[in-house]
Amino acid sequence: MRNMDAVAPLPQSVGQATLGEVLVEARRLLEHAGIETAKQEALWIVEHVLYLSTHHVVTDRDRLLSSSELLAARGLIKRRVGREPLQYILGTQEFCGLEFVVNPAVLIPRPETQLLVEYVSQRIHADRPATIVDVCTGSGCIAVAIARMRPHARVIATDLSGPALNVARQNAIRFGVSERITWLEGDLLGPLAEQKLEGQ
Repeated sequence: MRNMDAVAPLPQSVGQATLGEVLVEARRLLEHAGIETAKQEALWIVEHVLYLSTHHVVTDRDRLLSSSELLAARGLIKRRVGREPLQYILGTQEFCGLEFVVNPAVLIPRPETQLLVEYVSQRIHADRPATIVDVCTGSGCIAVAIARMRPHARVIATDLSGPALNVARQNAIRFGVSERITWLEGDLLGPLAEQKLEGQ
């Protein structure tokens, strides 16, 4: 078990620090917390806080951060040191080439689930109607990705969690397919009882 007191945390008092100094300290803390990709994650966190590209972060290391930027960076670093998933901290996860909104109301989309999307989309004719049901949709990543790939498909997505469906709807709006997906709240296939699916 690692001794977290052995590494001094970023000071909580508002002072001055350059972008480069924050990157170095963030990497050190994340490494000590056992984060294998500490260097990359430190970079992503700083990019997120400052709304900067990787190029600007790397080339502008002498820039002084404002007090609000320092506090924001320190807050996110502390959360990651506490082992909160990076996707929840940054608020997004890439899936099928799209950046989906995620939060603790939904599971983080897994890379291998993309194989399911590819499998289904390959078996749907691009120019023919089809009905796809996504059970326990969560973030809506499967439903949204299929709706994007197959514009003639009718997509129905269910979830027992209202907060999860709110995230899914947000992602559908984000990627322009909200009008082609029906969202139903309920357990598993239960919400489909009133849907006319016979023969589809």
